[in-house]
Amino acid sequence: MQLALFLFVCCLFVCCLFICFACFCLFVAVSVLFIGIFVAVRVLCSCLLLCVVVVVFVVIVVLLLLFFLLSPTCIEGIAAKVEREKDFPLVVVVAVAVVVVVVAAAVVVVVAVVFVVAAAVVVAAAVVVVVAVVVVVVVVVAVVVVVAVVVVVFV
Repeated sequence: MQLALFLFVCCLFVCCLFICFACFCLFVAVSVLFIGIFVAVRVLCSCLLLCVVVVVFVVIVVLLLLFFLLSPTCIEGIAAKVEREKDFPLVVVVAVAVVVVVVAAAVVVVVAVVFVVAAAVVVAAAVVVVVAVVVVVVVVVAVVVVVAVVVVVFV
């Protein structure tokens, strides 16, 4: 009788330790979850703002280049230069500049998407930890109940 009671108390003590550890893990996981959500929202807003700024910058640069290239003075100057030199390096320079600006904008957008995905992964990991800790707590409570039933029935 005393041995069974001693084993029950030891099992209960170990289960309480597991429950305390699980509660601590749950607290940490919930903290990480909220921090992850906060970071995800902040990163998302920053990335969206950065994307908007880059897109506006690209649009302004392209419009200025088009305005410059399509102005009558520029067209006449380009036509005169082509007549004189029979080559057209300005178009190549402008095309390269436009391509560089567009590629830079695309790189910024890709980096923003990577940051958003990373923030989403942090949130998903925190959710997985919360679910795992809840499962551990349920299993430990079930073990305590089973041990208590066994002790009550057989002792």
